[in-house]
Amino acid sequence: MKIKSFDIFLINENKSRNAHKFPQPTYFEKGFVFFKLNTDSNIFGLGEPNPYSGSKKEISYILNKIIFPLIKDQDVNKLNINIIKNLALKKTKNIPCLFSCIAAISNAIYEIQSKFEKKNFSQIINKNSKKESISLYASGGMIFENQEYEYLIDEAIKFKEKKFIGWKFRPKSPTKLLSHRSRSKNPPPFDVKELLIFSQKLRLAVGENFKLMVDFGSRCKNVKEAIYILDALKEMNFYFIEEPIKTKLKNYKKLFHLNKNYKIALGEYFYNNKDINNWVNINKINTFQFDSNMIIFDDFYKLSKKVYQKGLNLIPHNWYNLINNNTNISFLNSLPISNKIIEYNILNNPYK
Repeated sequence: MKIKSFDIFLINENKSRNAHKFPQPTYFEKGFVFFKLNTDSNIFGLGEPNPYSGSKKEISYILNKIIFPLIKDQDVNKLNINIIKNLALKKTKNIPCLFSCIAAISNAIYEIQSKFEKKNFSQIINKNSKKESISLYASGGMIFENQEYEYLIDEAIKFKEKKFIGWKFRPKSPTKLLSHRSRSKNPPPFDVKELLIFSQKLRLAVGENFKLMVDFGSRCKNVKEAIYILDALKEMNFYFIEEPIKTKLKNYKKLFHLNKNYKIALGEYFYNNKDINNWVNINKINTFQFDSNMIIFDDFYKLSKKVYQKGLNLIPHNWYNLINNNTNISFLNSLPISNKIIEYNILNNPYK
């Protein structure tokens, strides 16, 4: 069974985003890319690269001009994704985008194999995998800086009543919403006192047994501010604090030397195995949030086993569209672990 053709689909911009009352992910407005990988057996697989890894033009170029010529006419069952990745690395400077595209190709190939072998997708990753329940935490909690945090309490209670195991929110967003790339480079500040007062009210409203999380997106202005916030949220029994400061190992080592066992989560954009192993080996990150649109399945599986062997958590990042959602869930289902949890984007996706 050989790879014969490749169809790329560019989902157009959604101009209606400007009418939204609350912040929305950047890709809701800008659109995204997915593709269909076809074989000579009339079996196809779908892939969805990370929409934040590059522009639609960059993603399309890497898929069509760099990767596809390397895989065309190759036998699906003999294709070595790591060899393809190493060959492609010589042809682009946008390494995160390339890794994301390679991961999406990996997803499509596993789908083709599952259809050909008439097996569950998860069993292609791990032949001994069994279908088990996966718990969801609701991921939303987005408001502008001129709105009141208290509005979000109703959202948290709503998803508690729907039997989600927890809920995650974000600090208020600037009314002039920056692109995801701009926010990453220059994280906007927020009112720390206001956020902590809200967090206390929130904990009282949902009770002690409902998991609460907050995604700072590296917006704490320095390590001192991060420590102050982490200490406060630890007292409120938050399940994890996501990316309080910029994701640089030296920054987090300043937190870790305090030995306070902070419940920190990160890793949604990790893609380089060597870097990931450095983070895992320090044994201080409580929860890793790898995503199947940044790491190929074989590497993802090995890394996940290492995370669990160290007694750490893996709760996949799961924020984009349905192809990516399905590959993340299939991957998590393949792991031989209990008490599986994954993120669930509760926002109204215009592309659903």
